[in-house]
Amino acid sequence: MPPHEEAHNAAFEPEEGASSPPAASEVADRSPEVADSPPEVASKKPDPMSLEEAQNHVATSAGKFERRERWKILKNVVAISFAFMCLFTSFQGISNLQSSINSEGGVGTMSQAAVYLALILSCLFLPSLVIKRLTCKWTMVVCTLLYSVYLAAQFYPRPFTMIPGAIVLGLAAAPMWSAKCTYLTQVSHWAGGVASAAFIGEMCSASNNTNLERPPESQIYTMAGIFLALAVACSGFIALTLDKLDRYGEKERASADTPPLQLLLATFTHMKKPYQLLVIPLTMWSGFEQAFIMADFSKAFVSCAWGIHRVGLVFIVYGIVDSICSFSFGFIIKRVGRVPLFLVAAALNYGALAAFHHWLPRPDEALGFFLVAAAWGAADAVWQTQINALYGVIFPDTAEAAFSNYRLWESLGYAIAFINAELLCLRHKVDLLIAVLTVGMIGYLVIELLERRRARGSLKVSKE
Repeated sequence: MPPHEEAHNAAFEPEEGASSPPAASEVADRSPEVADSPPEVASKKPDPMSLEEAQNHVATSAGKFERRERWKILKNVVAISFAFMCLFTSFQGISNLQSSINSEGGVGTMSQAAVYLALILSCLFLPSLVIKRLTCKWTMVVCTLLYSVYLAAQFYPRPFTMIPGAIVLGLAAAPMWSAKCTYLTQVSHWAGGVASAAFIGEMCSASNNTNLERPPESQIYTMAGIFLALAVACSGFIALTLDKLDRYGEKERASADTPPLQLLLATFTHMKKPYQLLVIPLTMWSGFEQAFIMADFSKAFVSCAWGIHRVGLVFIVYGIVDSICSFSFGFIIKRVGRVPLFLVAAALNYGALAAFHHWLPRPDEALGFFLVAAAWGAADAVWQTQINALYGVIFPDTAEAAFSNYRLWESLGYAIAFINAELLCLRHKVDLLIAVLTVGMIGYLVIELLERRRARGSLKVSKE
C-alpha cells in the first residue's frame, strides 16, 4: 500500500477496542470544560480533528512526500546523464583519434575492434550476472571505472597494453549499459532521452608537423590524462550521488530476471523470427557507419588533408548536430512517421558516401569537412534513436531477447568495420558501406510494408 494511503487509513480507522467518536453535540457540551481547564489538562483532552481537517492534513503530507520523491528521481536522472556525458566525452574523444594518433601497426583500430568483439561476448553472458551480484548502482560504478583501463593504456600505446585494455572495456560496457537502462526504467516505472554531445578537445601544435605525424608526446599525455581523470571522476560521482534502487523494488526485479543461459538461448532463438532476420542488416549498418566516421573519415580525410589537430573541431560539429537532431526527431516522428526519417537519413549517408568516392579534400576546403560531418551526424541521430525504437515496436513481447540481438549485431558491425580499416582500401570500404546500407534499407522497408498490410487486415503472416 502506498505511504499516503497508509497515512489516510491511520487517520480514520479507530484502534481495536476503541469507542466510536463522540457525537457533535457531546463535543459542543464539553468544549467549555476543556477551555476552562488548566493548560496541562487541556493538552490531554484536545478537540477531535474534523474530517475536513484530517483530509487536508493527509493530502498535505502526501503532497510533500511526492514532491520529495520527484526531486530524488530528478537528481538521480541528472546524475546519470552528467556522469555518462563525462565518461563518453573521454571514450569518444580518444576513440575518434585512434586511427590517427595510434596508426603505427594499426594498433589503434585493432584495439577498437577488440572493444566490440569483447562487447559481443559481454552482451550474451555478463549483464544479468553482474547486476544481480553488484546491483545497478555499483555495477555502473565498477564498470565506468574499468573504462579508465583503456584510457590509461594511451600513455604507452602498444599491442600488449591497448588490446587487453580494450577487452576489459568491452566486457564492462554491456553490464554498464544494462544497469543504466534498468535503473532509469525502474525509476520511471515507480514515478511515472537524454542526449549528450561528444566534445573532443582540439590538440594545438606549435611545431610544423606533417599532417599525419603523431603529435608530441606531451600533448598526447595531457589529453589522455584529462580523459582518464574524467572517467575516474565519473565513477566516483555515481558512487557519491546516486541512490540505491532498493526503494524502487530492485530486489523484486532481480528475482524475476531471466537467467543468463536462458537469455542466451532466447537470443539465438529470436534470430529465427522473420522480422529479426530482416532488421539485422540495418542493425549492423548502425555499427558500420559509426566505426567508419571514427576510424576512416577522421584519418583518410580530416587528418590526411587538414591535420590531426583539426579532428577535434570537425567532431565537435558532428557531435552537436547529432545531439540536436536526436532530441528533435522525437517530436518530428510524431508528425511525419518513421519512414520519411529513415529515407532522409539514408539519403544523407548515400550523398556523403558518393562524395567520399570522388572528393579529394584540400586544406582550404574547411567548409566541406564540416558539412560532411554535419550530414553524417544528422543521419546517425536517426539510426541511434529510431532503430532502437523500431525493435521495441516490432518485438513488444520479447524485448529482452530483441535488444540483446540489437547490441549483438550492432557490435558485430563495429568489429567488422574496425578490422577492415587495416585490410581494405578506402574505395572498397565505401562500396561495402553502400551495400550494407542498401540491404538494410530493403529489409526495413519490407518490415514497414508487412506492418501496413497487417494493419489493414490483408496479411496474416506472423512477425514472430
